[in-house]
Parts: sequence; C-alpha cells; structure tokens
Amino acid sequence: MERELIEKIRKGDEEVFGELFRTWYSDLCLFAHQYVGSADLSRDVVQEVFINIWDNHENFSIHTSIRAYLYKAVKNQAISQLRKTKPSTDISEALNTKSDLYEMDEIFFYKDELLYSIT
Repeated sequence: MERELIEKIRKGDEEVFGELFRTWYSDLCLFAHQYVGSADLSRDVVQEVFINIWDNHENFSIHTSIRAYLYKAVKNQAISQLRKTKPSTDISEALNTKSDLYEMDEIFFYKDELLYSIT
C-alpha cells in the first residue's frame, strides 16, 4: 500500500499528496517542536519538508516506511533550521539589553529566595 502511495506521489497525484500532508502534518509539527521549541518554527519546518517532497516528487523514493522517512526528514530540516537561526550575538551583548537584565535580576531574586529558604 505504501509503495502505491509513493508511486502516485511520484506521478504527481496532488490528491494523494494532500492526504499524506493532512495525515502527518500535526504529528510532525509536534515532533519538530521538540527540536525548535516554537510552534511557528515547527510549522515552517514541516511545511518545508512537504514543499521539498512536492518539488522533487518525480524522484520521490523511500527505502523505509513513509513514517520513518517523514520523521527523519523533519528532524534533519529542524536541525538545519536551527543552524540557520543560531544566535550570532555575543553573550555580553545579549546581557546588555533591558529584557535580559530584567530576566537576570529575576533569576538572582529566586536564587536568593531559594537559598534563604534552605538555610
């Protein structure tokens, strides 16, 4: 059955491709979220995987299950996305912003509170 589905996608069957997308989209977004930590970014990652599949559907070939293929593709795309968006800011620059300073003050406050409650 999976071989038939792959063959139909390879031949450009948009209906079958849409069904594949609808079947796996939500689960793959949840999976991608574990890597990228953002709902928007996880949706982008999954959409990019499906765009790549469709753009190359003539050469679409899977040697494992569709599930395994999709999860591996999403994982690879998520890692690739993280590399692209990796912060290039130096830590000392990041600490100079007001929001970061506020967060640091909050962290130190809770740390002091915790230490006080222990002693």
